[in-house]
Amino acid sequence: MLTSSLAKLIATILVTAGVIGAAGVVKPTARLGISTWPSAESYAQYGALFAEEWGRGSDTEPVLHVSHSDPGRPMNPPGTPLDADVIHWIDGDGIDQMVAAGLVGSDWRDRLPFNSAPYTSTVAFLVRKGNRKGIVDWPDLTRPGTRVVMASPRTAAGARWTFLAAWGAALDRNSHDQAAARDFVARLVANIPVFQNSSRGAVVAFADHGVGDVLVGWEAEALAAQVEFGANRFEIVRPSLSILVEPPVAVVDAVADGHGSRKIAEAYTRFLFTRPAQELAARAHYRPRLAIPTLRGVPPLPPVAVFTVDRMFGGWAAVQARFFDEGGEFDQLLWRARS
Repeated sequence: MLTSSLAKLIATILVTAGVIGAAGVVKPTARLGISTWPSAESYAQYGALFAEEWGRGSDTEPVLHVSHSDPGRPMNPPGTPLDADVIHWIDGDGIDQMVAAGLVGSDWRDRLPFNSAPYTSTVAFLVRKGNRKGIVDWPDLTRPGTRVVMASPRTAAGARWTFLAAWGAALDRNSHDQAAARDFVARLVANIPVFQNSSRGAVVAFADHGVGDVLVGWEAEALAAQVEFGANRFEIVRPSLSILVEPPVAVVDAVADGHGSRKIAEAYTRFLFTRPAQELAARAHYRPRLAIPTLRGVPPLPPVAVFTVDRMFGGWAAVQARFFDEGGEFDQLLWRARS
């Protein structure tokens, strides 16, 4: 059964072809679904790079039309036919729900390297220059008087990684004692005056409007915020342990087969693991899967200690049911904070 949160969060970027060439031949199409706001521009750049690569080895030429939607706004759920041959999603749960809906094959993780996640990020803290609160690790977020800015996992799919990063780090610190982890995250939630509706909203509230003492979110978002709002105004703090954020990509089999575009769709997903695409991921503040040379203007990211959702929580199916379904751990913590 599809979760209502996914139905509300899904957003689509369509990369549409179908141009009739001089000989009257309809050229191949590939439509790419993009699920979150970070690096929307970079996804368009992926498409442009891929079109160039495809054009060198094919007598067809895709024409790209890119659109982007706010992930916080209601969209069609994946149970309805999406006009997308390829979908980028924030986490594996969303694509697994497309499997349940008959849109994607159950082997999607095994079709590409690294469980079909071409790049990664992690969860980090963004603080104001000078770090007057002395925030260096997770326990510092629970100190009295520390105002934490964070997007809600209920309305921002990317914030589920943030929530799980806090819970997993607490488990690691407390010998995997679930009660201790729950208590830690409850104290963290108590320091969040208002959850922001979106990851972008959280960044703007903190970096532009001056709300809070620390922003907790994806490292890629923190790096982008430094570029957008001024690197001299903020510092990035990477905790001693965090989560490996792995946004996956998959061919939407039912749609690609219906369009007759499987060949170009699969070629696009493979392209994401090539050096040009990996360099683009690095420029968009993500961590590439492949070892690539240092890029001009892109400082190398320091190594971080991370855990995976599979290792810490048993996979996304277990995570969704336990933490984010109605009445799950997140809802219970909200009720506790308000009582």
